Amino acid sequence: MFKENFKDFWGKNVSGMDICDTLSDGADSDTLSNGAEIYTHTTDPTKNDTDADGMDDGWEVKYGLNPKSDDSGVDSDGDTLTNLQEYNLNTNPMSIDTDNDNIWDQNEISLGTDPTNNDTDSDLMPDGYEFMNGLDPLTDDAGDDPDLDNLTNYEEYQNGTNPHNADSDNDNLKDGDEVKLYGTDPLDTDSDNDTMPDDWEVNNNLNPLSDDRLLDPDADGLVNIYEYQNGTNPQDDDTDDDYLTDGAEVNTYGTNPTNNDTDSDNMLDGWEVANGLNPLSDDSGNDPDSDGLTNVQEYQNNCDPQDSDTDDDTLTDGAEVNTHGTNPTNNDTDSDNMLDGWEVANGLN
Repeated sequence: MFKENFKDFWGKNVSGMDICDTLSDGADSDTLSNGAEIYTHTTDPTKNDTDADGMDDGWEVKYGLNPKSDDSGVDSDGDTLTNLQEYNLNTNPMSIDTDNDNIWDQNEISLGTDPTNNDTDSDLMPDGYEFMNGLDPLTDDAGDDPDLDNLTNYEEYQNGTNPHNADSDNDNLKDGDEVKLYGTDPLDTDSDNDTMPDDWEVNNNLNPLSDDRLLDPDADGLVNIYEYQNGTNPQDDDTDDDYLTDGAEVNTYGTNPTNNDTDSDNMLDGWEVANGLNPLSDDSGNDPDSDGLTNVQEYQNNCDPQDSDTDDDTLTDGAEVNTHGTNPTNNDTDSDNMLDGWEVANGLN
């Protein structure tokens, strides 16, 4: 075979080298071919560390360092590790996070994790995720459930949830229930974007995965979104049991559909409406029929506040309650087939 004598950049002869050896790594095993060392990088093909800085020529070339100048003490990527330390650790001197696990190489050294392996404990969760979420990147804790939400740490990682918070999106549903029971997004309080929170829909038997804001399952005149806004039950047409539908309270009377006595006058809103009183104003002391009973007394005795003689026995309601002790809603209190008023008028009992 042909032989050639090569002269390196120090003026020394590199003799006896086969022309074909320019394509091989040669004797220095620095991963650079002899040809690349001689013609491209002008490094010494007989030395794996031309600049004697403790780092192989090939490694320095691979990462853009200077194989002909001692740059071992330089911190090229600003991660507080020198190039020589990066070389010894087999990390990338041009990247602060060689394994892309969101932990700087230097911090991995401090933590004891492997800066060249993004999952040091091989539990399928990146070191960075474990560190930032209070898990142990050095121990396989994939199957643990520290927040008792029925999601293992690995499942929390898969869903992007917080393994130390049972309700990552603060919607009052456990992450595990959202993932495994309801199919909702544990990171979104309103999975179906219908402006009604997932937990409210679940608790009121609506569908948190479908936009049902304009439905009215209880047929009370309030669609679901208005039920949510008013704090009413979309499955009950009269949430406060005051004998007015929620829709009528909101749309017609302006009363509070979650308070059966909006004006706090001790008379139900529905009773006031049915008897021509004002459910938005305290009229408990009024006596519109002038029968000697105030409205609240009429309410307590189940009388008609607009009729002075509710049972038509010729005695006023007030006289029955306050004087005779008869029942103002029964015209024959003693059931003797004689009207109360007639008995009183004739001196009977």
